[in-house]
Amino acid sequence: MWKKTESQTFPGITKEAVWKLWKDVDNWTLWNEDLEESRLIDSFEKGGTFELKPKGGPRVKLTLEEVVENVSFTDCLQLPGAKMNGHHEMKETENGLLLTTCISMTGISSALWVSMLGEKIAKKTLKQMEALVALIEKK
Repeated sequence: MWKKTESQTFPGITKEAVWKLWKDVDNWTLWNEDLEESRLIDSFEKGGTFELKPKGGPRVKLTLEEVVENVSFTDCLQLPGAKMNGHHEMKETENGLLLTTCISMTGISSALWVSMLGEKIAKKTLKQMEALVALIEKK
């Protein structure tokens, strides 16, 4: 198994504000510049699905494997011979709200998918967190 975790603490934002943007999949393009489109297919709860259209890439469908309101969610992308998970979590600390994203890859073809996709996605998680927080601060 391969995984990459990034965390950053942001003072002055609330978990409710982050959660509101996380569950608004249709507007993820406002804080994720790598997406052309994003669309919630059904509901933002365990078993729910959504589609992403990365810039220059194919449309993909992901499933929500875990959703804990105002705490975390985990999404899953099934790939040929591998599975990629994105775990997104927040925790209140005395210094502010700690946001953490962990991208992981498992499966027989995971090494191939890590080099083609996983590393690229993991490298952008901090930038996405910062853009999400910047959007909250504008409101």
